[in-house]
Amino acid sequence: MNVKIKSLFIGIVAGVIVACISVYLLGYLAAISYPASLFVWAIDHSVLGVFTSAIQFIELLFGACILAALVSYFLAKKLTVSWAYLASAFVIAQALGAYLFVAHLSGQVFDETKHFLLYLPYLMTTSLCVFVSSYWGGTRQHA
Repeated sequence: MNVKIKSLFIGIVAGVIVACISVYLLGYLAAISYPASLFVWAIDHSVLGVFTSAIQFIELLFGACILAALVSYFLAKKLTVSWAYLASAFVIAQALGAYLFVAHLSGQVFDETKHFLLYLPYLMTTSLCVFVSSYWGGTRQHA
């Protein structure tokens, strides 16, 4: 089998599996409650937007990015694949898989663009983690 086609196939399968797992992980991480005093402090100091963005980034980092980075690193390191094709297919499949999986769980079909834009932070953080870890795994493949 051609290395590029093999990389795309493995990336798509791994991306969909990681998307389904990360949706549940993000749900469990979002259920962690934060003390009300933190939000009062953030409102008093006019940093509520920065504070909530930091919380969202931490949830995305621990819920989706670390899992995606580990999977893509070990796939690029242990298998004979092209890291760029693997990472591209992984990111696209993970983004679409998570979007459709959440739509399926909620019983709704999102037909507007604004709903997909809500997944933009998820897409950006996981893309960065997957491309960096795939590059590291692919370049250190025979070391």
